[in-house]
Amino acid sequence: MNRNKEYNMELPVINYYIIEKDRTLVNIIKKALSMERYRCLGVSVVPENVDNKVDKIDTIPDIFFVGNVKNDLEVIDNISRTYKKSRVLRIYSKSKIYKKNIPTNENIRQGNFLIL
Repeated sequence: MNRNKEYNMELPVINYYIIEKDRTLVNIIKKALSMERYRCLGVSVVPENVDNKVDKIDTIPDIFFVGNVKNDLEVIDNISRTYKKSRVLRIYSKSKIYKKNIPTNENIRQGNFLIL
């Protein structure tokens, strides 16, 4: 008996968008989420291009991965205002996280993060 066929369980596709200039980090995320349940809608190196690129896509991303970009808190605030149903996940490389001194109040504003 194949349970999935019997109950016809269709899992939704989770769409994500990456804002990061480090190609190694981008490749790690894409490789980790390479299953058919996840779909990368695009990658931006410059945060200013995100709105233009997302407007050209039919689907709004479920998750925005935001890496080490200029004015990162502004980018996060803009995404939160513009795409209210999307979630933001900060990404850091292990080598850079220890070099960056992030005050506690900024940690709270940044929300969830992932160290790769």
